[in-house]
Amino acid sequence: MHSPSYNPRWPRKKTYSIIVGLAIASILLIFAYRSPSISLRGIVSTSSDDPYSPHAKATYTKPTHLSSSKTSTQNPSSSSVFDIPAGLYELIEPHFHSITAQNFTSRTGKVFQLPKAARFTKPLGKQILIMDVESRDISGPGGLLDDSAPKTGDMQGLTLGRLNHYMFAMLHGYDYQLVQLPEDPTLHGTWNKVPAMREAIKHYEYVVFLDGDAIFTHLHLPLEWLLNYWGITNDTTMALAEDPNDPFFLNVKKLNINLNTGFVIAHQTPKSEEFFDAWMTCPDEHRYPGCAMWKLTHTHEQAVVNEYLRYDYPEQLHILPCNEANRYMNSGDCEGEFIGHYWPYKEELPGGVKEVMDQYFWPPLQKGYSHDRDHIVKSMKGPKDP
Repeated sequence: MHSPSYNPRWPRKKTYSIIVGLAIASILLIFAYRSPSISLRGIVSTSSDDPYSPHAKATYTKPTHLSSSKTSTQNPSSSSVFDIPAGLYELIEPHFHSITAQNFTSRTGKVFQLPKAARFTKPLGKQILIMDVESRDISGPGGLLDDSAPKTGDMQGLTLGRLNHYMFAMLHGYDYQLVQLPEDPTLHGTWNKVPAMREAIKHYEYVVFLDGDAIFTHLHLPLEWLLNYWGITNDTTMALAEDPNDPFFLNVKKLNINLNTGFVIAHQTPKSEEFFDAWMTCPDEHRYPGCAMWKLTHTHEQAVVNEYLRYDYPEQLHILPCNEANRYMNSGDCEGEFIGHYWPYKEELPGGVKEVMDQYFWPPLQKGYSHDRDHIVKSMKGPKDP
């Protein structure tokens, strides 16, 4: 039997109707594909815009600070959507660190050396997403979405922390997004990071999530250098830091120091979808009996990593040193050299953000002062000198 399209007796009007119907269906499918929603136990994002337009193949213009020519100070973040003040970029630009440099000296004076030849040699640009996640209202006084242009002293600590993330992304040409999710009374708010990362990793090579109280301590150090230094491989699905080496953070059942989810590097791998699904559905207890207790019990989604995932996916997890990617003040072995996480001391966060910016302003100013000493330093004899 011939198909209807080849039947000479098939009505012409019906053929036109089918063609029009297929065209409309194709358009609807395209819009559906380009508008994935973020789901948290059936609750979807209230935004109708696509929060994750694919960028894996996006073109990226090499920032001038990574070019052999130093004649231009063009801001690599400039676009019709994002921009940072040119003066701010010019303040930090002279300090930018090469992706392939063998050594890096931190602001504390410690020298870190690549363990082997650099795997990443070129900027990843829009293949990297720096992501914040929030379900609370951040439009009030001092909040991140406060339209009143608050004074610095009125800004909330979490606002300053996220501005640090935003600035880091803009300086290096990465994508940045704040993902807003509705509150779910059946889950603690920290769970929101899991579905957000699960959706974003479908569209980015790397998704870097930070809690609002975690900051980049060196804005001039590209993430690509850290990926080289930390030895992130093609098989790494998620990298995160250890907690301090203290009995308080010991998992007494597993006898391991717990891992902290305040700073996470997620990598798109063949296992990433399975990994994040296992993480998100853990409280359903289909795979992990007893996991429902972590819906609201401290340490929530972090406990799932420490109780289950690190043992079911050992090859996909890459553990970072506490001293480099976490922070426990005055511990001696967890000072947050690259990522400062102020989770036990949130009141110290504004000071930490200020210290990050100070390194780009005061040392160069002092250098200029010392250089001009012959013009500005005048020696006089004391009152008792002849």
